[in-house]
Amino acid sequence: MIEWLYRFSDLYIILFCIAVSLVAMFVVHAVCHKVVADKVPREGFKFAEAVHNSLISLCTLVLAFSLVQAIGNFRLVNTEVATEAAQINNLDRLLLRFNSPEANDVRQHLLAYAKSIVEDDWPALINAGSSEKTTALFKPISKGIIAIAPKNDRQVSLYSAALGLANDLERMRETRLESGTLRIPLSYWEVIIFAMFAKVLLSALLDRSGFGTYVLAIQMAVLGALLGLVFVYDEPYKGETSIKPDNFVSTIHKIESRVD
Repeated sequence: MIEWLYRFSDLYIILFCIAVSLVAMFVVHAVCHKVVADKVPREGFKFAEAVHNSLISLCTLVLAFSLVQAIGNFRLVNTEVATEAAQINNLDRLLLRFNSPEANDVRQHLLAYAKSIVEDDWPALINAGSSEKTTALFKPISKGIIAIAPKNDRQVSLYSAALGLANDLERMRETRLESGTLRIPLSYWEVIIFAMFAKVLLSALLDRSGFGTYVLAIQMAVLGALLGLVFVYDEPYKGETSIKPDNFVSTIHKIESRVD
C-alpha cells in the first residue's frame, strides 16, 4: 500500500505521518466547522468533547500496544537470526573436528550456503520471498553429513551433534522465511485510521481559540508520530531500522579464517 515509505529514513517516515495527520486535522476542521458548528446545540459540544477524550485514550492505548508488539516481534526475529548464524558457525567448528575429507567437503557447501543467505536469500526476504538457490545449496549439507562414516566413538558423538545441527538449521531457515511475512494486518491500519479520523471530526467541534487549536495540533502530532513508529517496526526486514545479515557476514569471515 504505502511500503514505498520504507525507502526513506525512519525520521522521514515519522515526520511524514505527523505532517499527514496535521494536514488532515486542519482540512477537516476547516470544512466541518463551517458546515456543522452553527447547527450543533451547546449540549452537543459537551457530548462531543467527552467522546473525543475517550477516543484519544483509545487511540493512544491501541497505538502504544501495537508499538510494543511490533518492537517485541522485531527483537524476537533478530534473536532468531543471530541464533541461526551462530548455529552455522557451530556446525562448521564441529565438522572441522572430524578432520576427514567428507567433513571438509560439507564445510565448503556450508560456506557457500552462508554466502547465499547474504547474497540471495536476504534480498528475497525483504520482499517476503525466498531464494531457490539458497534452498538448493542446503541439500548437499544434509546429504553430506549423512554420508559421513564415523570411525570411532568420538566421531559418532560428533556425527550425532552434526545431524542435530543440520536439522535445526533447516527449521531455523523456515522460521526466518516465515518471519519475512510478519506484519500488522491491513484491517488494523483501517481501524486505527478510522478511529483517528473520527477523533479529528469530533475535535472540529471543540474550542476553536488559538490555544485550543495549538493543543489539538500537538495532540495530533503525537498520534501521528506513534503511528509512524509502529509503521517503522512493522516489517522487520524493511527500512532503515531493519534486521541486517551482519551476523551471517561475521560467521562467513570466521569460517573462511578456518578454511585458510
